[in-house]
Amino acid sequence: MGICRDLPELSEQIISTRLADLREIGMIDRYVRQDSPIAVDYSPTDAGQQLAAAASTIREFSLNNSVHAA
Repeated sequence: MGICRDLPELSEQIISTRLADLREIGMIDRYVRQDSPIAVDYSPTDAGQQLAAAASTIREFSLNNSVHAA
């Protein structure tokens, strides 16, 4: 699993569970490629892309304004 290689600090089980959760709430789509060997691809849905953009904006604001919890 490519994601597992990119996130070695997380177990394959945790990654699989989170991907299933994201599919269930409509944030990502899962595609099975019938290559040899079979491969699975994930991509964000429109809702997932919108959420990623919003999260990026919030992160950028936080970094630029040194926002800290009181």
